[in-house]
Amino acid sequence: MHAVRDNPVWRFGSLFLIGISLSIGWGIRGNFGHQYGAAFAGSLAAIAVAVLSGREDWRQRIPYFAFFGALGWGFGATQSYMQVLSYTESGHGVSQWYGYSALFVIGFLWAALGGAGIAFAAAAGKSRIVTIFKPLFFVFGAWFVFDLIEDPIAQWLSAGVTFDATWARQRDPFYWFDAGYLPALTALAGLGIYDIYQRWRDRDKFYLPALAALGAFSGYLIQLLLSALQIDGKLASALTYFQGDPSYINPETGKQAYETSNLLNNWPQFFNDYPQHIGWIVGLALGITAYFVLFGKFRNGASLFVYMGLGWLLAFLVFPVLGSLFFVSYGGLRMTPPLADDWAGIAGVFAGTSIWMWRNNLRPVAIASVISGTIGGLGFSGMQWVKQLMM
Repeated sequence: MHAVRDNPVWRFGSLFLIGISLSIGWGIRGNFGHQYGAAFAGSLAAIAVAVLSGREDWRQRIPYFAFFGALGWGFGATQSYMQVLSYTESGHGVSQWYGYSALFVIGFLWAALGGAGIAFAAAAGKSRIVTIFKPLFFVFGAWFVFDLIEDPIAQWLSAGVTFDATWARQRDPFYWFDAGYLPALTALAGLGIYDIYQRWRDRDKFYLPALAALGAFSGYLIQLLLSALQIDGKLASALTYFQGDPSYINPETGKQAYETSNLLNNWPQFFNDYPQHIGWIVGLALGITAYFVLFGKFRNGASLFVYMGLGWLLAFLVFPVLGSLFFVSYGGLRMTPPLADDWAGIAGVFAGTSIWMWRNNLRPVAIASVISGTIGGLGFSGMQWVKQLMM
């Protein structure tokens, strides 16, 4: 306890300056928005921590503090939160409780990953920090390439259908709950390429096309079998719910108001546009996954990003996609519809990061993440509560 009291970071002036650094960055965020702006704020706060720490080893790592602080705080900016702020001001008791609870969750996840990024720069050995940039560059490379080809592919798949990134984005074949699942998928693709690059001399790399082909062919056959047995429709109905009421009758016409084919559901728009391809695509994904489960090594910290990417996808499937099936009468297990359900993916990233840190002798990072998240959750919801009191 005496060492804690003597730590310069715990002085009131240091805490105030770190908080002000984050606050100033948050103000600048308004000019950029989203992940870029949040990363700016996280970078400033992380630099302030390193500078005010009184530790020369941390000050020598300022570029790493800035980088991982920016990366960690940037994740939270994929979440939508304007609606839950409005719920807290609605004057309806249940809605207000929901708004404050959702604000706590969003603030927790945002600050938890921000704290994890800064704590990783502080607690990990320098060699571990340096080597982790190798797989990270492959992730960035995959994002860069996909950013170039995403729109042309989407336009090709949706010939004759116009859409844009803002007002008509639900017509995009890649649309899925307005969420950023594609960065998680492409990150995993980049990590797979990195793993094969690292193990290029291993003969087991030749199993990848074999397992991928086997998975795709098996998925294709299973879909044909389900169709022949007339089970495919029942299975699709059991796993799908519509974002709207197909049974609603238009009082003016006395007929069904909405065609189910025109309603969004809890699966990617591509599945609605090309249902005949679902089997082999899912089988292909499972075949590739099986290969990396059997043979993947993911050295130099690449496994951290695998945990994060898989955590994103699994939590997204568990909560808004499949979990919504049990809450159809309430509009699904969603936080801010019709905007992004990235909160679920970020919850998975937090879980994956925490598990990896715990299993790789970086438990202080996992603990710091939970503490930061708790402060962030209380800050998000608490300051809105103070604002309401003042109003």
